[in-house]
Amino acid sequence: MEQLRQMHKRYYEVADRQLSTVGAVRAFEEKTGVPKVYGVAGVAALVGSMVFFNVAAPLLVNLTGFGYAETEPVLFRCYYFSVSENEWELVEMNVD
Repeated sequence: MEQLRQMHKRYYEVADRQLSTVGAVRAFEEKTGVPKVYGVAGVAALVGSMVFFNVAAPLLVNLTGFGYAETEPVLFRCYYFSVSENEWELVEMNVD
């Protein structure tokens, strides 16, 4: 049981540190007093349950689409192999 508590504590600390970089999650914690990790886990569980039971699927898809569109553009990177003097070389090509 102690090993399970230590593992929970370790994952909790990592998740808390990562979520501290997200402004909306920090504001949620300040306004509600609910720890960041538990708030995100609750939202994930709610959305996961809604997807599993197929409740409000069009709403979830639309919200996900709008959320993705509002994020800053993602730079897609394309890689290709170049052969020079019988050696393969991985070359990065930026696609904007």
